[in-house]
Amino acid sequence: MARTTTRGSSWTRRAALALLMLAAACSPRPGPEALNPAATPPDPARVHRIYVVTTRAARDAFGSEPSFVTRYGFYDVSVPPDHGGTKLTFDPVSPDPAKDYFVSDSGLMEREAFYRAVSRNRAQEPGVFVHGFNTTHSEGVFRLAQLTASAGYTGAPILFSWPSEGSPLDYVGDRQGALFSRDPLAELMTELTRRNRDNVMVFGHSMGGFLIVEALRTLSLSGRRGVLDRLETVLASPDIDVALFARTMRAIGPLRNPVAVLTAPGDRALAISSTISGGRVRLGSLGVTDPRVADVATLGNVELVDMSAVATDDRFGHDRYIHLAGQFSRLQSASGTRTGLRGAGAYVLRSLDDAFLEPVFDQIDIQ
Repeated sequence: MARTTTRGSSWTRRAALALLMLAAACSPRPGPEALNPAATPPDPARVHRIYVVTTRAARDAFGSEPSFVTRYGFYDVSVPPDHGGTKLTFDPVSPDPAKDYFVSDSGLMEREAFYRAVSRNRAQEPGVFVHGFNTTHSEGVFRLAQLTASAGYTGAPILFSWPSEGSPLDYVGDRQGALFSRDPLAELMTELTRRNRDNVMVFGHSMGGFLIVEALRTLSLSGRRGVLDRLETVLASPDIDVALFARTMRAIGPLRNPVAVLTAPGDRALAISSTISGGRVRLGSLGVTDPRVADVATLGNVELVDMSAVATDDRFGHDRYIHLAGQFSRLQSASGTRTGLRGAGAYVLRSLDDAFLEPVFDQIDIQ
């Protein structure tokens, strides 16, 4: 009986990986050459400067090889007018500004010059985006440019690019690449909070959410509570085991600013991740009525938002956060009859148009 169970489990995991392979095969992906500055003149109004902090090795063209030297740089990215979907369109040879993402300028930066540049804008706090599993350096740059344009973000957008293998078959390798990068991410959080008066937004998608939680734990263990108090953390479809998240948040302790967790029970990518991980439920796939939600929400000022109502052209339902980007500031500032992201609890996003959050329970209910 034990052998049958093991064989069945192995087959299920292979089937899950096959689905990931199929998804990757159907979507063209930008390679390193897509980040070479193009000769095509961009429209200055559509160019967004994306700053980058990376633990990828430069000799590997910022591929999957990890580096013990953290590097800093920037890319000026031209974003096409129609940038609302999940697909990234590009042409590394002859890009069309009307439909393609492309780089008009780029460069490496010294550490001090980087921090001066991202702290120069006093009108809006810097924001850090941590990409997820199976993401190349090029994809991370273009995705953050898309999110910056969609959200109308005027601060300094910073991509934390960790050494993902960029392959759907390297889930375990990506997890190691994320763990390798938790200390450099904690250092980035520390420096940004030290050099800026306002809070710092940290946004992680999928396995990037796992990496952020690990960095928060690093900050807590090293006694940097002042840094933790200055962070505004958002985890979109986080690929984290629910029990591990609960244990880690208990170790970190209550945070001054709520941790927003965007979930969707129909997320097929997280279902596959759960299968690969032996059936362990992922935080990003929890429904707000799940009995485990109340326990998670009360651990350390955590708010869970079910974003299943957000339509997406992603067949796996894993990239809803992209469609939510243009409305996220409205969710944060919602008030009056609308419930905003203001306290521990669980909420359902009923309408993207008016950013209405319906509380399933809030901090008062679950104390």
